[in-house]
Amino acid sequence: MNRNSTPRKTLAGLTTVLALAAAGWALPAQADELTWRQTSVYVGQDGMITVRAGVAILNNKEPATISVRIRPTAPPKDGVMALVTDMVLRFEDGSTLVTQGDGQTRVDAQGVPMRGEGKTVGRVVSGTGRYQGATGTYAMRVRTDIDRAADGAMGDYFAVVQATVTMPK
Repeated sequence: MNRNSTPRKTLAGLTTVLALAAAGWALPAQADELTWRQTSVYVGQDGMITVRAGVAILNNKEPATISVRIRPTAPPKDGVMALVTDMVLRFEDGSTLVTQGDGQTRVDAQGVPMRGEGKTVGRVVSGTGRYQGATGTYAMRVRTDIDRAADGAMGDYFAVVQATVTMPK
């Protein structure tokens, strides 16, 4: 204790620090690394939006269903179409994790997506349940050149996703 400090001032300062910490103001948010593998099938079109439904298995072996909506952001240029992908993962406990990403796909002369590998990078934008208030980023590598007739192929593409999810304290 210095000369200008009194036990009352020290106790008041300690009480303030503890109150701020208990309220979460002085604590940093917790970031978790999540990875998962996913596949889906084409469900249909909603105007210019492609709708897909599928499944994901997280690195901890937890399953989730996925709903995907893919929309072009501009007409194809030089054989490439820019896309925005909105995805919702739904878990067995009712929690959801919502992402939005920017990607590109190669297209043929008629504007039809070609099979191959693509990448999407994006944001974790929200969630519910245990993911309430989630934010973060993710990167997804997508393969659309899988053998759709192969035993065990559940969808018409396969993706690996790595995400950093931050939860508010």
